[in-house]
Amino acid sequence: MTAVPFPGVRLTTARSRQSARLRSGHPARSERCAPPAAEAERLDAADSSGQDMSNRTALIDLGQNIGLALLQASADCVQRQRGDGRIDTTALALTSLVQAGVQTIEVLRPQGNTDHLPSFLKRRVVFKEKSEWGRKVSEVLVSLTSSDPGLFDRKGGLHAAYLSFFLPSLFLAAKRRRHLVCALPFPSLVVLRRELPLTVFVPVSNLLHSFKSEDLALPVPTRITSVRDVTLLEEVLASQPYRDYETEHLRLDRIGGPLARAKTAIEKAGRTLCRRFPSLLDHEGATVSVLSVSARLVDTVFGKLPATLADSFASAMSAWVRDRRRLVIYRIDPFVREWLRREALKRV
Repeated sequence: MTAVPFPGVRLTTARSRQSARLRSGHPARSERCAPPAAEAERLDAADSSGQDMSNRTALIDLGQNIGLALLQASADCVQRQRGDGRIDTTALALTSLVQAGVQTIEVLRPQGNTDHLPSFLKRRVVFKEKSEWGRKVSEVLVSLTSSDPGLFDRKGGLHAAYLSFFLPSLFLAAKRRRHLVCALPFPSLVVLRRELPLTVFVPVSNLLHSFKSEDLALPVPTRITSVRDVTLLEEVLASQPYRDYETEHLRLDRIGGPLARAKTAIEKAGRTLCRRFPSLLDHEGATVSVLSVSARLVDTVFGKLPATLADSFASAMSAWVRDRRRLVIYRIDPFVREWLRREALKRV
């Protein structure tokens, strides 16, 4: 398996604009250095273990790196149809994560090449060793095939394969206390009902039903194709409206408030940011799936997974229960594929 590289940014606008100049002007230097408004009063900056909870970190493991590679293959097909420059879906995905309030992107793979990434992405990407990903995949495969050895031998089994990547990704994110980036399609319960034996499907169904999905309207760059575009986006990321917007995303993490209220606050802050930088930012839909972790969830859902998985997840989720945190999954597959669909239609 070859993980996708991290090449330079060459993004085409989803809705192209003629100019990337800021009609509202640059934010003042004193404004760019200001801390987020009332951040200390709204949210705790650290949990009981001393970990900085205000730094929102999302994990991309080896399985989701494969998902990024598949998205890049789809983009290459669109590029051949269009006959123009290469579409860099990895850079598109990383940029969408930054615009979703993610401050650090932890990649479980050997050091990759980020030389050509703009600084606002380069300083957010951290590489770690692949850890126990392979062993966890093996455990999941054994669990899925224990009552149906021919699961992956028959025609089909595609969403069971997605599940065999998703569960290790979820485990590693939970264990490392990170949110998760999901680049592979989310396993479909409708399809899994046909693919999995009932004894496996029921606990998996209970788990996937526990996720609450929300479509968020988030501000995204209209284009990043020149040094000037990147410079302007750096100004956005250093501005007070962006800091306020980034802080509102912390509401997703805490179980204390309703998810709908968090969504409303995030989208309101996003609209404020777009109004401040109207020629550089636009709204795009992004799907997040949120898991509110509780002791009851660990016992009644994770505890019913096949034996070794139940024990592993119960241990990994214990810190989330203590901290009363939600685990957020950033589902970039729908966003990137919709973006590619629109790009392909431009040439039809």
